Amino acid sequence: MSTQTLLDHATHTMAAGSNSFAAAAKLFDPQTRRSVLMLYTWCRHCDDVIDDQTLGMQGSELDEEQAQKRLALLRIATLQAYEGLKMEEPAFAAFQEVALMHDIPSRLAFDHLDGFAMDVAGARYDTLDDTLRYCYHVAGVVGLMMAKVMGVHDERVLDRACDLGLAFQLTNIARDIIDDAAVGRCYLPAQWLHEAGLTPDNYALRENRLALAHVAARLIDAAEPYYASALAGVGALPPRC
Repeated sequence: MSTQTLLDHATHTMAAGSNSFAAAAKLFDPQTRRSVLMLYTWCRHCDDVIDDQTLGMQGSELDEEQAQKRLALLRIATLQAYEGLKMEEPAFAAFQEVALMHDIPSRLAFDHLDGFAMDVAGARYDTLDDTLRYCYHVAGVVGLMMAKVMGVHDERVLDRACDLGLAFQLTNIARDIIDDAAVGRCYLPAQWLHEAGLTPDNYALRENRLALAHVAARLIDAAEPYYASALAGVGALPPRC
């Protein structure tokens, strides 16, 4: 696959998958933008494979065995990308380019795949710490990889980038509570539901929306310190980042 063809594929993937990401990517210098597009393409592909989607659009529902098999294939292909093998799948060719160019540690990529594994296994989240662990795997680690793409090496700044991912994901969870419930997923701390007089079985019912709104507000409040931490690290990024 030619360099231009790969870029065209990644550009289309981001444009179709996220208007906000596509708009934000235009602020980067050309080389950073290319790397961001490549990283997004892999993340989007892995998400779609596990959820049987196409660029975020829902397909058929997979059972756990099917999803586990797909996850295993994603792990194998990711390892092969790090080993420098020729990648036929555009998403993995894209990831190979960005991972090797920016020396993204393989543990970050596999940490991200572990987040999908939590969804596949139907993980339960009893406390806020449990929810934050999920947030790290699906978003905090993406912040770390993005920071590496931007040229960050300072561990303190990398921590700030991870915090931004945590903040974003907590906000996303609060936004998508009902949509997630519709597909059988709940990332809210069960302890918080109990304190609000709710259960994992009834929290999404319409008659419980007021109590649920209070739980969502707690989640937003929990995100604020992570946004503040992330903001403190922004000045350490290159100006166009």
